Amino acid sequence: MQDYNHKTYRFFQIYYFFTFFGFGSLFPLLSIFLENEKGLNHTQIGLIIAALPLVTIFVQPLWGMISDHTKRTRRLLAIATLLAALLGVLYPVWQEFLILYIGMVAIAIFQS
Repeated sequence: MQDYNHKTYRFFQIYYFFTFFGFGSLFPLLSIFLENEKGLNHTQIGLIIAALPLVTIFVQPLWGMISDHTKRTRRLLAIATLLAALLGVLYPVWQEFLILYIGMVAIAIFQS
């Protein structure tokens, strides 16, 4: 049992390291990307940037409840990671403000 707990702990360490490393290196450039590449104004950029922490505040407890109920933490984490990655890859393709906003909300749901 001790070995299993150690492997699970190591898995989460590695997962969170790469997740926050990637997120921390790309998120500061998002506003520049939205202004220069997508042509959004500052209000639209602010709304998109603010969506991530606002959605995360409300969604994290839901993910915790789902994880506790299903007892499948690794599977949920893998699914959420894959969906967030897929949405992140598709994000540069989208052009309209509303689609970019909804895309950021969806990314926030699965990223949190």
